[in-house]
Order: sequence, then C-alpha cells, then structure tokens
Amino acid sequence: FFGGPSSNFEANARARAYADSLVRFGLNQMDNPIYVGNFEYDSGFKNMEKLIFETSGHLPGAIVCANDRIAIGALEAARKRGYTSPKDFIITGFDNYGQAERYTPQITTVGIDRFEAGKSMIDVVCDLVDGKEVPEFTYIDGKMIYRESCGCESEKVLDYRKYAMDSVLTDFKNDHKRNRMTTMMADLSLLNNFEGYFKALAEYPYFKQVES
Repeated sequence: FFGGPSSNFEANARARAYADSLVRFGLNQMDNPIYVGNFEYDSGFKNMEKLIFETSGHLPGAIVCANDRIAIGALEAARKRGYTSPKDFIITGFDNYGQAERYTPQITTVGIDRFEAGKSMIDVVCDLVDGKEVPEFTYIDGKMIYRESCGCESEKVLDYRKYAMDSVLTDFKNDHKRNRMTTMMADLSLLNNFEGYFKALAEYPYFKQVES
C-alpha cells in the first residue's frame, strides 16, 4: 500500500481500510507493508523505486494507492525500469479526479460524488447553526471504477481528440471567469465596510450569471 502522510485523517482512514482488508482475506501486513508518503506524484514514484530495490525487482501482484496521483507516480517509476501494468502488477488509485482516466493504462480507482459531499457538508453546517445534534461522522457512497490497470476492460474509452477539443474550450471559459473574478476583486477592494462588501458581492453580475 502506497499511502499519504501519517498526519492526515483521510490518509489514515484509507490505510486502515487496507489493513482491515488484509485481515479479512487472511493476509498479514509484514508481507503486505504500508509505505507512507504524501498525496503527490513524487511520493508514488519514490515508493515504487524503493519497492523495486527492496524486492530486487520481484514486484507484488498488486499495489493499492491512496490516490490516483500516487498511482501514476508509481507507474512511471515502474515504466522507467521496464515494468508495466497490468502485465507485471496490478495497481489501483482513489479519487477519480480525471488523471486516472487520461493516463495509459487507465487506472482502476474509486470515484466520490463531490456534489453529494458538498451537499452533505452544508446540511451538517446548517444543522449545527440551528442547534441540532449531528452525528460524529457523515458518510457518502463511493463507486468502484474498473479500468485497465487491474486487468479489466475500461468502462469508457477516452476519445482523445474530443478531450483535446473540450480542453481548448474549457481554457477559454476559465480565462473569461478569471477575468471577471479579477474585475470583481478590484471593485471590492475599493469598498471600506462589510455591509457594502457583501451587498456588492451578492449583486455582482458573475454570481447572478452562475445562478441563472
């Protein structure tokens, strides 16, 4: 298991899930160790290099990663040493932010409905403001997405020409949003009280456009 920082709640939760799964399938952590790192590409790269060195190139059958960035780093380190997935090992990620789908091989991962997560967060905050009791933990469902890195057929084959075209159009839209946001920030910087600040913010055309 290639994990995140030991000080991070989510990293620890994912590591615990991995450890619990080892017990469930009658495996032990000595033979299936946890490599601590961070949530970035370099962490996966360095841990894969370390794993290859420690095993003298005899890679395990599967590597579970705390997120997709780690998985991609691990795959790149393996590729530079002549190993490929799923031929030499299978690998999984977590998050499904988009990189997992665009990489080759497409990476098996877990997707989270971020809109549902945001809605649940707002519901909890509103309940707290209203003085209601809320549970210590609020859960949403994840979705397992099977792709090439575990030897499965991907649910969706990415049309790279269409993706390239969409990315160009997205760049234009993001440029427009950034320009509007810069103008808004300049206008707000001229105000000197909170009442005027929030009134201007609520009436700003950009937010009205988003609502519509």
